[in-house]
Amino acid sequence: LALYNHFVNFYAGTHREIILSYDTQGKLSKANEDRLRIESMLAEIEAGNMPKSTSRADMALYVLSGKKGAIPIEFSFIDYSGEYTDDLDPENYALAVNKLDEKLERFNINTIYRRIGTISFLEQLKKDYAKELQGEFHDLILASIYKKMETAGKIIFLVDGDYLLDYHLEGRMELTRLFGLYSRLMDLLGSDKSYALVVTKIDKFKDLSEIPEESAEAREIEEEIYKLLSKTDTFREILHRARKVPIYFYTVSVDATLTPQFSKEGKMIGEQQRMTQIFPWRVGEIAKFGF
Repeated sequence: LALYNHFVNFYAGTHREIILSYDTQGKLSKANEDRLRIESMLAEIEAGNMPKSTSRADMALYVLSGKKGAIPIEFSFIDYSGEYTDDLDPENYALAVNKLDEKLERFNINTIYRRIGTISFLEQLKKDYAKELQGEFHDLILASIYKKMETAGKIIFLVDGDYLLDYHLEGRMELTRLFGLYSRLMDLLGSDKSYALVVTKIDKFKDLSEIPEESAEAREIEEEIYKLLSKTDTFREILHRARKVPIYFYTVSVDATLTPQFSKEGKMIGEQQRMTQIFPWRVGEIAKFGF
C-alpha cells in the first residue's frame, strides 16, 4: 500500500491486480477477494483497522505502472502467505506444474511453464478453470510465486520490524530462521539477480516524526538496525553472499507519524496507535531499487 501510494503521488501511477482467494471448500470467495483489493485495504486503514494478512488460500498479484519523466516504469509484487516460503524450491515448483498440467487439458506443460504467474494467465484460469482447479489452488499459488521469483531481475525480502522489539526473546530466534530461509532462496535463485532486505515497521522502533527520509539521522537509524541484525549468524551469511551478489539493505515505515512502541522484558509499553493513513518513510528507496 505504501508503494502504491508512492507510485500514485510521484510517478502518475496506476495499477492492475489479480486476486485468487479460496474458501474452506476450495471455491473462489468473492468476499475474501474484495478484502485484498487495494481500495478495500486503504479504506480499512482510514477506518483505523489493519488489513488482514493473507492466508494459505490467498494470493494477490499487483502491478504498478507509471512514468519517471518520459520513461515508463513498472513494479510488480505478489502477496502470499509466508507458509509457502519453506516450499519454494525447483522440485516443489516442478511438482506443482505437473499437477496443474493434469487438470488443464487445453494447455500443454510448456505453455504452463511459460505463462504461469502472469496476470493474463491467472485471469484466464480464474474465469474458465475455477472448477478444475478447485482442489489444486495450493499448487497454483506455489507455482506462481516461484515463477515470479525465478524470472525477476530484482527481489525484495521483507523483514517484520516486530522482531526488533522482541529481539532479546523470540525475535532473534525468528530472525535467525528467516534470514536462513532468505539465504537459501538466494542460493537457489542465483547470482544474476539483485536482492534487497527491507525491514518494516521502523515507526515502532524509533520516533520518525522529526526525521527526514534523506537525512543523516535516517541513515544512522538504518546503521543501528543493520548492526543489531548483524549479531545473527544467518544474517552474516547473507553479508558474505554480498561479496558476489548485489544485496541492498533498507528500513521503512508505512506511517512515520506513529508513536513508537518500546519493549521491556518482552512486554510492550503503551498501546500502539491505530493507523488511519499511509504516510511512508523511505519507501521511495524501495521504488528506486525496483527500477
